[in-house]
Amino acid sequence: MIPQVQTAAVSAFMRQSILDEIDEQRGLSYAGQGARPYRWIRALTTYGVLLPDIADLWASWWTLGTHGRAVAALPYVSALTYPDDANPIFAPWNRDTGGGPPCLWDVAGHL
Repeated sequence: MIPQVQTAAVSAFMRQSILDEIDEQRGLSYAGQGARPYRWIRALTTYGVLLPDIADLWASWWTLGTHGRAVAALPYVSALTYPDDANPIFAPWNRDTGGGPPCLWDVAGHL
């Protein structure tokens, strides 16, 4: 709906915003749905659904060029590797606070 140059600018802003959130990652223990990884993982997935240049975001992240990007790789990989009830990084789900590992294909918003 917007010209290509504006789409590129919006895309670059969104990529950088997600990378900024990833760069803030510290520690490897998360409990409850309010934990940071749930936000940036949903943002990452939503970006991939909305914009065709997810490879640019992925490549910037997986260079692991910052402390936060290296830390963020571990929760993401743990969600791929461990069963929901045995993930060592995410506290198990409970009905009061939620929790458990994030679903890597959930998107934010109403798409």
